[in-house]
Amino acid sequence: MEILLVGGQVFANGKLQTADVLIRDGKIAAVGAPPLGDVAENARRINAEGCLLSPGFIDLHVHLRTPGFEAKETMQTGTMAALAGGFTTVYSMPNLNPTPDTLQNLQPQLDAIETQALVQVLPYGTITMGEKGETLADIAALSPFVCGFTDDGRGVQTEEMMRRAMQQVAAAGSMVAAHCEVEALIEEGATTVQQGSAFAKQHGYAGVSNQSEWAEVERNIKLVEETGCHLHICHISTAESVALVQAAKAKGLPVSCEVTPHNLLLSCDDITEDDGRFKMNPPLRTETDRQALVAGLLNGTIDAIATDHAPPHPCRKSRQFCQQLQRRGWARNRLCQPVHRPCAAGPIATGSFAATVNNRPGHCAKAKTCHFAGRRKGQFGNGRLANRKNGGPYPI
Repeated sequence: MEILLVGGQVFANGKLQTADVLIRDGKIAAVGAPPLGDVAENARRINAEGCLLSPGFIDLHVHLRTPGFEAKETMQTGTMAALAGGFTTVYSMPNLNPTPDTLQNLQPQLDAIETQALVQVLPYGTITMGEKGETLADIAALSPFVCGFTDDGRGVQTEEMMRRAMQQVAAAGSMVAAHCEVEALIEEGATTVQQGSAFAKQHGYAGVSNQSEWAEVERNIKLVEETGCHLHICHISTAESVALVQAAKAKGLPVSCEVTPHNLLLSCDDITEDDGRFKMNPPLRTETDRQALVAGLLNGTIDAIATDHAPPHPCRKSRQFCQQLQRRGWARNRLCQPVHRPCAAGPIATGSFAATVNNRPGHCAKAKTCHFAGRRKGQFGNGRLANRKNGGPYPI
């Protein structure tokens, strides 16, 4: 059977172009300027004018909550939301129960992926046992079955532990995806809001400094120089971190990074109420930081947009900052937002945006060839969300 998508805006070979796409027996057979030749007379023709056709989106950072936390999300609901948003490959974080720090503990997640996932799910293994930062996980045994290693949610606090981890990960030919946060630089009792921001001062919150992130980015880049390990920095959020990654890339070091849509779109100046929808880790930073993130995305310093999809219990996201956990929900609108917000560095063109969610993320880690996905403009609300809850800062 043949299907011909006619006249869509196709993102291929790094640019947008008007093209037809021929699908034959479930596979893309040809992409080219219309009209395409060698199309069967009985082919099903679909008018794709007004649609963006792109390789399936890749999300390097999601929390699917299975196994162990299915009250928040299941493998099925999480991947259903991914599919609705055009994502065909997602990278699943390991803060689960059990944590995938051994092959035995990874197996329940692999089983759930096999039986429930609606898109390709590539799991991470942990860097340390139980993500406690005390003993290394079974990196050599896990490596063939995971896309990389991370203790996401916590930074590996000691330099020696991270050095040993990067040595083993490099030997296994894998990568470290680092949550960069120096706990010693965070004041006891601080909540995840930007330190010194108007909102923090108004509500008496201690807040989190930029240094708590960039100091660990700096340390980890130094360890890349020692070990040669591929370092991927999760949810980069500060101007200083962008500058450090840019300098590392200029040296030719194997360093990549991602930014979340909310850190691209919002700053701490946008927090207008003491509402947990705005609480996340890392927090919304200053407008200067936000502009640096946009500039870094446009100039290639930042490799990918990653959602950090992490649905909480709905009741916990409806509280004030000081009363609830810092997590984000994820819906099909998540990646539409940054394309439309004007910024001093210039708007994010559709072609540049598409590159950050398909071919550039694929270069950061193990990703297979993706399918094409088409989306039209439309309106939606909570009733059209495929996952269990919208817990993010975007009004819908």
